[in-house]
Parts: sequence; structure tokens; C-alpha cells
Amino acid sequence: MRCLVFGATGYTGRHVVSQLVQRGHTVFAHTRSPSQTFLPGVQVVQCAWSDDAIRTCVQEAAPDVIFLLLGTTQKRMRAEHASYETVDVGLTRMAAQAASTLEQKPRLILLSALGASEKSMSAYSKSRAHMEEAVRASGCPWCLVRASFITGPDRQEYRPLERGAAVVFTGLLRGVSALGGKAFAERYRPRTGAEWAEVLVHAAEEKRSGVVTV
Repeated sequence: MRCLVFGATGYTGRHVVSQLVQRGHTVFAHTRSPSQTFLPGVQVVQCAWSDDAIRTCVQEAAPDVIFLLLGTTQKRMRAEHASYETVDVGLTRMAAQAASTLEQKPRLILLSALGASEKSMSAYSKSRAHMEEAVRASGCPWCLVRASFITGPDRQEYRPLERGAAVVFTGLLRGVSALGGKAFAERYRPRTGAEWAEVLVHAAEEKRSGVVTV
């Protein structure tokens, strides 16, 4: 497959790029920074987040699959005076709209989240629902991978609250599993970036459609 990865520099994104290369796919990795490096064989696409630039990027890559793995952090949002809506949702919508201009529509694989809902009180969960809607509205075939916690010892960016919550949640799930809720515990357990990358890549290779919750 020809694969274009938005969010390629993130924790899960780098694992997706790596696994795609290992499986013999052609990979285009989007980045805004010329300092970012990837595995040999990865075609780095450097361009700004603007409608025209992203449209050109998508048209030149002519991908079979576009991975949308965008996810900002509270720290970055504070530094850039941004929000989930302006970053995660806005950039996902931009990429999805660019994909819709191609004659041969690519499959869109979105990394979303369990609990994504327009009615959620959480800004993060609500933004994931808006990202899902942008993908659905594109007119392209799509697959939404709703992830639980994404964390692991190999995550470069230190997120103590997230890791702490994952540890506590894992303990609770062990109790649920012991009481007979093994399927529930498996669905909601925290996974590493590599584990979620495997789910995403398999969804693309198998041409999965709809919502995937593992």
C-alpha cells in the first residue's frame, strides 16, 4: 500500500511508520519540522498545516491509506494558546477534506478514543467525536480505531498523570477480569504505542470499515 501518515512524529505514529516499513509498504510521513528523522525508506513530507499545502501533500502522495494520528497535549496547547478543537479537530478535518479531492478515494484510518461523544463533558472526548465526524463526512472509506489508554515505558514525552491513571485503571481491570469480565478488561486495558500501531496497520491491510474497539 501507499500510506500517508499524519501524526507520524507522535508516540503511536512512529510505531505505525516503523511497522508499515517492516511490512513492505510505501510510507510518506508528514512533518512540519526539517529536523525530524525516520527509518531509511520513509519518504518525509514536510509542509505547513494549511489547506493548500495539505491538499498538495495528499495529491502528490496519492495514498491508498491515510492514517490520522493527530493528538496534541495540554502543555503544547498552553504554549500555543490552542485547543483540541483548533489542533486535533481542525487538522484532521483539513486532511480529510484534502483526501476527498482525490479521484481514487483513500481509506482513512483515524486513531480515536473510547468514550468519544458529542455529549461528553470532557473536551478531549468531545473533540474525538468531532474528528470522527470529519472523517465520516469526507466521502472516503473509513475506519475509526477507538483506543483506551495509550502509554508505555518507551514514550519519550513524560506524562505522570496519564501513567498514574493507567496503573490505577489496570489494577481495577484485573479485579474485573477475576470476577469474570475478561472480555471487558481486555477491551479497556492500556496498550503501548506499538500495540495500537499493530491494530491500526491491520485495520488498513484488512480494509476494515466502521468502528474498531479491539
